[in-house]
Amino acid sequence: MDSRPAQELKGVIAAAVMADPGTVYAPGAVVWQEGRIVAVGPAEVAAQVQCEDLGQAVVVPGFINAHSHLELTCWHGQVPYEGSFADWIYRLHRLIRGERTDWASSTRRGLQYAAEAGTAAAADIVQFVETLPEQASAPIKTVACVELFGLAHFQVPQVRERLEQAWEQQGKEVTLAVSPHAPYSAGPEVYGEAAAFAREREALIATHLHECPEEFEFLATGRGPLENLFFHDTPERQHWSPPGCTPIQFLSRLGVLGPDLIAAHVNYISDEDLTTFADSGAQVVYCPRSHAFFQHPPHPLERLLEAGVNVALGTDSLASNDSLEMLAELKLVRRRFPALGASQIWELGTVNGARALRLENDYGTLAPGRRAVLAAISVPEEPTEANALDLALRPEARLLPRATFSPPTA
Repeated sequence: MDSRPAQELKGVIAAAVMADPGTVYAPGAVVWQEGRIVAVGPAEVAAQVQCEDLGQAVVVPGFINAHSHLELTCWHGQVPYEGSFADWIYRLHRLIRGERTDWASSTRRGLQYAAEAGTAAAADIVQFVETLPEQASAPIKTVACVELFGLAHFQVPQVRERLEQAWEQQGKEVTLAVSPHAPYSAGPEVYGEAAAFAREREALIATHLHECPEEFEFLATGRGPLENLFFHDTPERQHWSPPGCTPIQFLSRLGVLGPDLIAAHVNYISDEDLTTFADSGAQVVYCPRSHAFFQHPPHPLERLLEAGVNVALGTDSLASNDSLEMLAELKLVRRRFPALGASQIWELGTVNGARALRLENDYGTLAPGRRAVLAAISVPEEPTEANALDLALRPEARLLPRATFSPPTA
């Protein structure tokens, strides 16, 4: 136990505390000082500390949202899905390009919503670099992934300039990553430049990958519903030709696949591509409720896990989701994949996400030295060490108010 004066310590006690998905204390306590955990364990570890008693609740590490688009918070419910992913993307981009939008305000609201939903850290895809100051003052830890588009080689200088501009704005509070949008919207030169830039700076690379069937058709033939999405009235068409392979094969040939790559979605994958992907050490972010919004067939989550891929969870954007609540994502995983154990599901939303974002020294578990960012979940019956994680995934389980969490800068 920490030897510093007891009046400097803060803490919570609850019917159960999940230090990590393999360690549950019932009852349990977490004690912190100046935003860092100093003790976690049975309730006795807080015997000399004035604690908030959360009652019949399970305390868990703050969630890790490994794929989000917080700038799009303002488009919540504005772009219904009508059966075509390409059409949905087209309509969303028309809104983005055609409306005068306060992107900083939209990002700020998204960050606040995420914090109120128990999120400790998030990877946020950033189209508009003017929103980066919002990341610096965010109530949660963010990894700001600078999004890049361009299918033609002549767009590489613009990509480089955009990345350099973002890195010039970077303060110590902001962690940046590079995010070529997708194989159907970023060509080989743009992916190559992005990967080289990121690796020079030891930054992560985030991309959308194997998101929809139209993506496979476009890379194989250059045709299909995505053909006019980024080529309409642009000179790019004559400078790009389809690689004639799957998106994973495309990134493998470019040398982009690797442990520093985080691939959002991967809703479709063959056994051959799965082997290539898993062998590279690349990571996946599954977005359960967004996946359901687009009516995709069952996600290959279990196959990815069996292949040894690190899989995290994300919310995607409020344009394709009802909320930024990670607990709701975990609950849907429980319903869709009943064969997975509760501890495996909790790994997806905590440990795995922290590992993917290289934040495991601060987030993802409750342990001495980690950031004291907690989520507390009211459960329908008194939890035990054996059933606490199951109870916290029940449909009736509910997050307690944000006041029960310690902010990362506390």
